[in-house]
Amino acid sequence: MLLLKKPSLPRNQGRRRLQIQGLFSSDCLAPGTPLARWSRMIVSIVAMNSQLIRIGAWLLLVAILVVTLGPIGLRPVSAAPVQLERLLAFGLLGLTFALAYPRHLLLVALLTFGAALALEVFQYAVPGRHARASDFVAKIVGGGLGIATGWAFARFISLRDKL
Repeated sequence: MLLLKKPSLPRNQGRRRLQIQGLFSSDCLAPGTPLARWSRMIVSIVAMNSQLIRIGAWLLLVAILVVTLGPIGLRPVSAAPVQLERLLAFGLLGLTFALAYPRHLLLVALLTFGAALALEVFQYAVPGRHARASDFVAKIVGGGLGIATGWAFARFISLRDKL
C-alpha cells in the first residue's frame, strides 16, 4: 500500500514567516540589502562583546553614582540643559543594561528605576546637593526610553534571526 504524505514547510517557514514578513513593506532584510548588512554587523558586535556590554553597563552605573553624589566639581558641564543630561544618562544606562541582560528586562527596569530613586534620596545626605521630583521624573523617563529601545533592538534581532 502506498501512503502519500502532505508536503510540509521547513520549520522556520510557514505561518510565522508570513507574520514576520507582514511587519515590513518590502524585503528590507533580504540578504545583501544595507539594512540586512547593518543589522548583521550590530548583532555580531553585541554577540561578541556581550561581556563588554555588561561591564560597561555596571561602569556606567558607577559613573552616574559618582557624578551624582560626588563633589559638584566632578560633574561634567555641557551646553545641554541639565534635565536633558539626566534623561540621556539614564537612557544610556537603561539601554546598556537592556542589551546586557535582554532576558531580564523586569530586573533591568527595577535596577534602573531603583537607582534613580536611590540617587535622589541619597542626595539629601550630601551637602550642597538637592533632590527634586523633576530630576527623578527625567531619570525615569530616560531610563524607560533606554530600556524600551534595548527591548526593541533585541526583538528586532530575534525577528531577523527567524527570517
